[in-house]
Amino acid sequence: MKKFFQKLPRVLRKQILLRFVAAAIGLFTAALFAFWFREFVLCLPFLLLAFVSGSAGAALLIRVLQGGFVRVEGICTQVERAGIRRRPKALVLSAAEHTVKIYLQSRLDAVPGDRITAYLADNMPVYQRDGYEVVNGYLAIDIIKKKVGDH
Repeated sequence: MKKFFQKLPRVLRKQILLRFVAAAIGLFTAALFAFWFREFVLCLPFLLLAFVSGSAGAALLIRVLQGGFVRVEGICTQVERAGIRRRPKALVLSAAEHTVKIYLQSRLDAVPGDRITAYLADNMPVYQRDGYEVVNGYLAIDIIKKKVGDH
């Protein structure tokens, strides 16, 4: 199991570990509050955090172990930005014969020319809009910055 886990892509391992670490922190904090305050009601939010994070980590681990993901690689051609704050909203990738638009879940610092590898669930719906293959989420995303001298 450990060898298989080490063969997984770095970003998927990171996502799985982040979820399990959040679950462990929730359990530790719940135990701390139970010991310190001796009040079960104060432990509930932390137990809920541990349950949700642990479930998400287990679901992602099972999906990855079963090979239920697709790897999409491409070059970032455009970064769409949101209204006033100008934060990145979506990335447009040129991947093989397709142009893929991926809506971001968090703030990423990609620029056109970066190599993007996105890991998608194999049953994730893909829509066609404005000549793009549109994906509304991802399991993990890896950005390899272009070098200064590359054109």
